[in-house]
Amino acid sequence: MAGRLPARRLGRDDRRLESLGRALDEAARQIRDDQVDPSLLKDLGMTPQAYRDFVEEYRKRYQQARRRDRRGQAGVAPVGPDR
Repeated sequence: MAGRLPARRLGRDDRRLESLGRALDEAARQIRDDQVDPSLLKDLGMTPQAYRDFVEEYRKRYQQARRRDRRGQAGVAPVGPDR
């Protein structure tokens, strides 16, 4: 299961990142337990392998975003008088 962000007031981007993490956890669980809904794959136009690859790629992106967030480097560049 992907880790959760540190306890603090969550902004909109933090909540989105948390939601993405939960969705990735659920997708990974379904893949691991061989319970991916065939109608989902059909709707997405994906093979089981393409879906696994998709989930893995987004897990990597999620982990990179979490690392940036921990370093205070959110996906949006800071804006201000000194920037």
